[in-house]
Amino acid sequence: MVRSSNVCRSLERVRGGHMEAYHTLKSTLCFSHRPVSGHLIRSFIRSAMAQQGRWDCPPLQYVVIDDRSLLEEIPTFHTSAQRVADAPVAILICSEAYGAAKRDEWFRACAAVSEHLLIAVQSHGLGAVRLCIHPLEERISGMQRLLGLPESIIPISLIPLGYPAEQCGISRRFDPSRVHYNHW
Repeated sequence: MVRSSNVCRSLERVRGGHMEAYHTLKSTLCFSHRPVSGHLIRSFIRSAMAQQGRWDCPPLQYVVIDDRSLLEEIPTFHTSAQRVADAPVAILICSEAYGAAKRDEWFRACAAVSEHLLIAVQSHGLGAVRLCIHPLEERISGMQRLLGLPESIIPISLIPLGYPAEQCGISRRFDPSRVHYNHW
């Protein structure tokens, strides 16, 4: 039987890879003004796309938003997005609209892709936060109008990202007393 303390020690030895990114993953709400390179943005989207292939749904679409005036307008229709205007860039994840039978698939695909993108961002020393667009109609129509999205493209999640204005330490939320093996 694997003991949680052994697993924890083993994971703590993994440095410089994704495990450290998982351990330090936190929502970033305050961004510095330092620009994010196009190379990094493409790398983050490449990581996200690698995850999406596992789902039975049309390919997700990505809109990179780095125009300051567009970023500043998002909080006018997304009340939880006040800090988006401070981010140097945001990535909007969208899906092609199709029957309700596949709706669960693209929600799951978007969630997995978003997590991959967040981990990729974190592993490069940047910060991000995932903001929900779908299923709230005012957010969906606001994004479609702002970015000129076709009606067939449904915005699902918005991920503002950038270099954090302040560094956060490693998350200490792991509690081995909450892990149970084989029975309670």
